[in-house]
Amino acid sequence: MDTISAKMQLLTVTELAEFLRVAPRTIYNRMYRCPETLPPAIYLKGFRGPRWVAERVFQWTVSPMSALPQPSKRRRRVGRPTKAEGISRRIAAAD
Repeated sequence: MDTISAKMQLLTVTELAEFLRVAPRTIYNRMYRCPETLPPAIYLKGFRGPRWVAERVFQWTVSPMSALPQPSKRRRRVGRPTKAEGISRRIAAAD
């Protein structure tokens, strides 16, 4: 009976984040931006938010697919573009 309950244990976003040693916000970001970098989630009626089966998460962490490259941390620049950026865009658009 103990092995059945261990196989069916469901992890929340917070528990998955703790297991993967990332912030819970990172899990949500990856779910929408690059879901292939997370183990498959399930959605159950009556539960709020996604859940992950613990056994599948453990299998996923030892699989070669879990070694996928991490999403890039490069962010888009905020604010008005520089004159050089504007000129290079106009030149590229003219070609």
